[in-house]
Amino acid sequence: MPTKKKKVKRHLGTFQIANGKIVPGELTVKGPKSVLTAHGAGKLQHTGSLPVITGRSSDGKHLTLVDCVPSGGGTFHRADSSEMHYTASYFPHFVIVGPQHLDPQSRAIKSVHFTTDDLYELFYDFDAFSHLVHPEHLMDDMMKESRSTRPIEIGPNPQIAYFTGKHNIVTVDTAIGEVSVTHRPASNMGGPRGIYIKNQIFVTVNTSRTWSFKEAMNSMSDVVAFLVVAAGRAQKVKKLSITLENLTKQKFAVNLDVIPSFQWRDGSEVSAFQPHPGDVPLDPIRRASEFQAVMSGWLNRQSTWRIPRSSYLASLMKANSYSPERLVASANMFDLIPPDFYPKTPELSGEMLAAKDTATKAFKAVSSGGFDREDALNGLGRIGRWSLTKKALLRESVIRKKVGLRLANLDLVLRYAIKYRNYFVHGSLDIDAAMMAPHLAFFTDALEFTFAASDLIDASWDITSWITEPHAYGHSFTRFCLNYRDSLEALQQTLASMTPEQK
Repeated sequence: MPTKKKKVKRHLGTFQIANGKIVPGELTVKGPKSVLTAHGAGKLQHTGSLPVITGRSSDGKHLTLVDCVPSGGGTFHRADSSEMHYTASYFPHFVIVGPQHLDPQSRAIKSVHFTTDDLYELFYDFDAFSHLVHPEHLMDDMMKESRSTRPIEIGPNPQIAYFTGKHNIVTVDTAIGEVSVTHRPASNMGGPRGIYIKNQIFVTVNTSRTWSFKEAMNSMSDVVAFLVVAAGRAQKVKKLSITLENLTKQKFAVNLDVIPSFQWRDGSEVSAFQPHPGDVPLDPIRRASEFQAVMSGWLNRQSTWRIPRSSYLASLMKANSYSPERLVASANMFDLIPPDFYPKTPELSGEMLAAKDTATKAFKAVSSGGFDREDALNGLGRIGRWSLTKKALLRESVIRKKVGLRLANLDLVLRYAIKYRNYFVHGSLDIDAAMMAPHLAFFTDALEFTFAASDLIDASWDITSWITEPHAYGHSFTRFCLNYRDSLEALQQTLASMTPEQK
């Protein structure tokens, strides 16, 4: 299937580069190949980054280029002049287009709006739009006003297409602001060519205060991160815009389009699994209160869980591509959870404390040994603390309490997943790595599922009801659960063929 070419937009105009100097230039908006090429009779700044460059296109648009990085420059003589001519090129991380400029540092933004790849599947409001094939009993009332000016004949097979008029799908109060998801239908007036109602679903994040540009983009990213988990694959942000605070109380708010040069976690080329409404873990239409609770709870701790969740999102972008590096990253997510999240470790028994103390004193008394001595002391110091295995099993217990035997022996899978991870990180020889190799994908999926599912359960997701429903392969969670029994049996067969030393 041929790939769709990205649209390239060019803006000719004048740009204020630095120190008030205004020069002609051309802005090409082309994703990571975006560039502003400026021209001038005097020297232009082409070293050192510029936080913002403002411009005005020839058709009157206000252009704000944010986080600009110089990408080249040069000089040349014009054929009709002895004067030196200068050029400079800049790469903008964001291009903002609209009826006025934006100071990125000022807190002037009230809301941010966007769409992503899978909003139609995540917010499957099936009954909002429909089509009636035999609406004969409705036609006379519908035609009454139009028939007052001209005769309209109703044929034997009338049809009606409709939108219920309910624009709001769901609204959630969260720690970062109010998140609302809405229908934005567009239609024509009809005629001999026919009539249509086309819809787009938008997400809006509103703040009770005001944001700077960076704060607005971070808030958008946090919501998209949640949508990635809900969809089970990476999301491409599209039609991104911001609304400014209405300081003048004018009738219409000022909206500015935002074009990022780097798409937010664009996984569309590698993530082939489109979610299905019947497989996704949350249903904002039929289980709205659950969706609201989960989104609110998930976002409430995003500020402290951003790092481990970012690792999970990066793994989802790899889709069906597995490697030792992904396995290591998936296991390390449990170590990246804030330390104060894990409960205080239980006190060691007197016998264990005595043994630890004796061994520690013995190794400290060794004057040689180098790194082996240090490794032994470090290992003794970890006794009684939360090891990576203990952390993963604690998160697995959150799932086990809800699903019982449906994912039996998940703890066993995680133990061997982390043993295999230790082989790649430490060169650990306490497992036969060659015999574990066929289970690399299963181990990786088990770690990722445990991390993400337990995270949603903490936020009030009812996995007990979800897992009892029939599912297909329309989400990363369902794919793991459907393949779990066969994958577990294959692992158990491998373990049964291993000697005690190999385990």
